[in-house]
Amino acid sequence: MGVESVDDKGTWSRTVAFLSHPVAVIALAAVVRLVTAVAGWERLNADPDSYRQLAETLAQTGSYSRPDPVDGVLYPTAYRPPLYPLLLACLATQEGVPRLLIVGLHGLLGVGTVALVLHAGRRLGLGRRSAIAGVLTACDPILLHQSTLVMTETLAAFLAASGLACALEAMFSRECSNRSSNRDAGRFTSRFTSRFTSRFTRPFTSRFTRPFTSRKNVDWVAMTWAVASGVMAGMAALCRPTFLPWLPCLAIAVGFARLRLRVGGRARVPGVPTAGGRARVPGPPTAGGLLTAGDHVTAGSLVTAGGLAIAGGNVSEGGTERARDSDGCRFGRTAFGVHALMVASLVLAGGLAVVGLWAARNNQQMGRWIATTTHGGYTLLLGNNPDYYGSLVAPAPDGLPWRLPAEDYLMARCRDSLGPDARTAHDRLRGVARELAEDALANRCARSHIVADPALFVRSSLVRMGQFWSPLPQATTVKEGRAKRAARYAVAAWYLVVGVCAARGTFTWIAAVRRTRLFPFARNGTVRRRVIVRQAVAWSPLVTLILCFAAAHTLYWSNLRMRGPVMPAICLLAAAGAATGSGGGRWRRLTNPEDPRT
Repeated sequence: MGVESVDDKGTWSRTVAFLSHPVAVIALAAVVRLVTAVAGWERLNADPDSYRQLAETLAQTGSYSRPDPVDGVLYPTAYRPPLYPLLLACLATQEGVPRLLIVGLHGLLGVGTVALVLHAGRRLGLGRRSAIAGVLTACDPILLHQSTLVMTETLAAFLAASGLACALEAMFSRECSNRSSNRDAGRFTSRFTSRFTSRFTRPFTSRFTRPFTSRKNVDWVAMTWAVASGVMAGMAALCRPTFLPWLPCLAIAVGFARLRLRVGGRARVPGVPTAGGRARVPGPPTAGGLLTAGDHVTAGSLVTAGGLAIAGGNVSEGGTERARDSDGCRFGRTAFGVHALMVASLVLAGGLAVVGLWAARNNQQMGRWIATTTHGGYTLLLGNNPDYYGSLVAPAPDGLPWRLPAEDYLMARCRDSLGPDARTAHDRLRGVARELAEDALANRCARSHIVADPALFVRSSLVRMGQFWSPLPQATTVKEGRAKRAARYAVAAWYLVVGVCAARGTFTWIAAVRRTRLFPFARNGTVRRRVIVRQAVAWSPLVTLILCFAAAHTLYWSNLRMRGPVMPAICLLAAAGAATGSGGGRWRRLTNPEDPRT
């Protein structure tokens, strides 16, 4: 019996290790995407938001433009974000954008999103539990449904995962660049200059190069990842404008992490020497980077990989030491602050550089600096108009959610609100002038409705928030078939499980933040403090992304589909929440057989 029990455990361990391997998860994602593409092949013919039309026009004329609704003349536009049509234009042929190439693009983006989620999960300390996040992302109903449509959710989710992965690398880079940069500089000098020349030029060149190669000021790896994360966030804003508020929050989160983690310095325990003669925290990571309530873990079993800690866990404090970088280089308080500010500035600069190119194009061709789109006014009006407010007070008799009676219904009512002279002048506008005027008119109308009835605006904001987080997709027809109803409730059950796990992961993060005094700058941090600080700040880019998206859609139009781009972050939180479940013992034994808790 004992031998059979050991064999069963070994078989189970090998099975779980195989299923949680990144290659297995990525293969699952590819298969799921392929099956979804075959099932939704016909839906790729539709072009609900005119992205295919914009891409084909761009490929044929070389200009990002659309036809005027009155006379059909092409004019430069900023009505839709440009990144997704630009990708589609790269795939265009003389007959248009083939569906097969769109399927291939969406498949690559979907598999890439899963791979980035797996990498981010391991960087956050989830270990093999990152496979949970990968599987949840690969099988997410919103992302799968939107991958069969010519819309931006697939690309937006990929860019969100890319930004998170780059931000985590920027936060936890541990390069002591002084030695590497000096070594590279020496190779450069010995190869291209003579010993005589370097002897006389070194006193002059070092005056300029020392501030940039000093170990107190430079971490080139962190700076590179910081720029990359900013670029990805900026590209995401050019795919979905609601990513734009996340850019400054991401910069603050990365800079704050570098500051509080002492430029990626490790907490060290005296008595365990490193190769350089200094003490560090050895040993394997905890199970998935998570400390459950009531657990007692020694410093020797901790690796500060950014995992979460439940309030109530006890970490032994093996001693304190001044902050150092990965090669033991001492840093002063000012150097840490300057470096953190530099990294945060690079994140912001990378994003603004990308968005700035789009704004400069709009200023050149449309005469106005537009950082996002001219569609924002209509989106604001769509969620703040008298008809929508009325549907909250008196729901429709058929029980269906509010919908537009006609495509141009809201803008026609806004034009009717203009005076005779203003209406005549507005109707004479064409091209760029008309697009800008329509956006301004929609903004004015939406704001006037908000000011006219602030109570209903607050109520509608709460409803939009509920629609954003709703697990149940809304019904689209009165007489719904059994298959569609079963599919809707299956999706609701899926998101209820994911939501409970994500909520548990969020509460875990809040508990880690509450246990850490993040804002006062402590000169000498204990092992416990360093571990929990890292646990608290590691998840801040994910949380800020979700909060920024949710906050934006309390003002603008919202439904369950709008949650798609942030599902990678939600799946990571769900994996962290699942790691603290009652079945965590089995996972702990698989991820860390030497853990004393098992």
